[in-house]
Amino acid sequence: MKLTVENLCNFFKGLFSIPTRRECTSRIYRTTTLGVKTLSTIQKVKVTQQEIRCPLTRAAQELSGKWDLVICHLLLKEGQMRFNELKNTISKAFGKEVCPSSISSSLKRLEEEGIVKRTVNVNQRPVSVHYELTEKGKDLKPVLESLVQWGEKWT
Repeated sequence: MKLTVENLCNFFKGLFSIPTRRECTSRIYRTTTLGVKTLSTIQKVKVTQQEIRCPLTRAAQELSGKWDLVICHLLLKEGQMRFNELKNTISKAFGKEVCPSSISSSLKRLEEEGIVKRTVNVNQRPVSVHYELTEKGKDLKPVLESLVQWGEKWT
């Protein structure tokens, strides 16, 4: 590939463009060919949380799901909630039925990140599952309160 102004512009446009939702999968682009950096070979490389230096980017990545902030806010206000309570409260707030699988995937990811704790009570019939915030999740209180204040003022 010839090194032209157009190729350079396209290369930098690709580096600094805002990624689409599909591209936001914790990936960055790195150029490599035989030890010489070129514009011709671009590979996707998995990035771990530790490799991202910016704390804002790491925090945004942990809370990037569609319902993550809403779930954290509800659990902060209510304490402990069951899945259907969360789903119904979110549906009521948005005035339309919310897809249970999207809430479920948000809860799983928040649990993996250590923000939400899932408790299963097998002694009760039927088995009950409760969700609550961990200490890490409770530390989001000032952030969520600020977002609520900003939303009340500007939206």
